[in-house]
Amino acid sequence: MKKMLTLVLVLAVASLAGATNITWSTGTVNLTVGASQTVQLIASDNAFYDDVWVGADSSLTAQIQSITEIANNAGDNGYAAYQSAYPGWYKIGAADMSDPFTSVVAGNQFDVVLKGLAVGTYVISSDAYGGNGLLTVNVSPVPEPITMALLGLGGLFLRRKK
Repeated sequence: MKKMLTLVLVLAVASLAGATNITWSTGTVNLTVGASQTVQLIASDNAFYDDVWVGADSSLTAQIQSITEIANNAGDNGYAAYQSAYPGWYKIGAADMSDPFTSVVAGNQFDVVLKGLAVGTYVISSDAYGGNGLLTVNVSPVPEPITMALLGLGGLFLRRKK
């Protein structure tokens, strides 16, 4: 009985070890309020996956503007759908639905467009298999034009004194 239980536990751990990891193309994004930037979600292998959630809490609903598949890299059935039942979260997945079932491609699979809405630091996560990296989004205020002009004049005065 002990041997059978040990075998089952070893096989269970081994089956989890080969699961696809979904990571971000970068660990940190720096934006100003109103600016947008695109980052990629990257899969570690060619395996299909489903029910992976990407997002943040409801206060960040518009931080992710969109998630789109990159040129069928995610396979015949790559999808990213906004889930209104869970504000701020997108459900993604990738599967090949045609023979020979090998068109899911490891690497960059989804483009994620982020937009800075409010000043602060936000963390966007993925609940993908085995725990994956977090994306930190730093949003800073847009400097006022007058402030920038004064800084420029100050720089000119400093340069002139030398």
